Amino acid sequence: MDGRADQRFAVVGASGFVGRALVERLRGEGRVVGMARSGGDVRVESYLDTAQVAAAIGPDCDTVFHLAALAHTTGQDAAAFDRANVDGAVAVARAAIARGVRRFVFVSSIGVLGNETPAAAFDEESTPRPAADYARSKLRAEVALAELFAPSAVELAIVRPPLVHGPGAPGNFGRLMALARRPLPLPFGSIRNVRSLVGIENLVDFLVVVARAPALPGYPLLVTDGESISTADLIRTLAAQPGGRAVVVPFPAAVIECAAALAGRRDMARQLIGSLRVDASRSARFFGWHPPRTLREGLALAMAGTR
Repeated sequence: MDGRADQRFAVVGASGFVGRALVERLRGEGRVVGMARSGGDVRVESYLDTAQVAAAIGPDCDTVFHLAALAHTTGQDAAAFDRANVDGAVAVARAAIARGVRRFVFVSSIGVLGNETPAAAFDEESTPRPAADYARSKLRAEVALAELFAPSAVELAIVRPPLVHGPGAPGNFGRLMALARRPLPLPFGSIRNVRSLVGIENLVDFLVVVARAPALPGYPLLVTDGESISTADLIRTLAAQPGGRAVVVPFPAAVIECAAALAGRRDMARQLIGSLRVDASRSARFFGWHPPRTLREGLALAMAGTR
């Protein structure tokens, strides 16, 4: 890309955690329209309405970022995830083709590769093995988009981030920050796992680089902070920030997992105890990209920006 200031971008899912940050960043990168079912520059009643989405994208759009998804929720069946994450993505993609955009950046999830890495880290060549309905729907969306864009002139970039951290982050990271602010002993001191994360600033920076790159590789892209951390050190780092009050104490991981299973929270416990390592070095090398923030800088900013 030549870095023209007059480029136009469309962000689908602009009211979400990543969407808000991406729109804010793109305000200084060129013209951008953020669309969402509530909030954003343009309100879209349904992402399944291709004509409405195409009208919101508008003419002369260079890149569409698709971030809208059903996630961070319980009680949904596989069909609900497919309607939101597969059918919705395909409908938006059809609108992008109709508008003649150059590139479509689909934000997927590292979950399409699996929930844990007991041995080697996930990389760009890892075989998908999604273990949850959300991740399975994301993988189905990836496949459907690849098939749809193959005969078109639109370039498809698939980005698979791990857990995203930052101020106001939802889901598991938001719960960890809340725990770190409480004056409680947290029984994670004996956990010796390794987990990869990506900060919101780093993810947004990578997405912009992908949009502006002159070419794309022929594989799904991975992105991380470039370093990993254990659950124990993650909580210690959060608790060490202003407002942090928790204390990490040693406790057998097996006991934590057993107690969680009895409470019906085995999956949540595995996310805290298990390892999920991601080697995103190949994707970073392709674009010549380096994370603007270190992992610990991002964690400090997350706590400082969340009350």
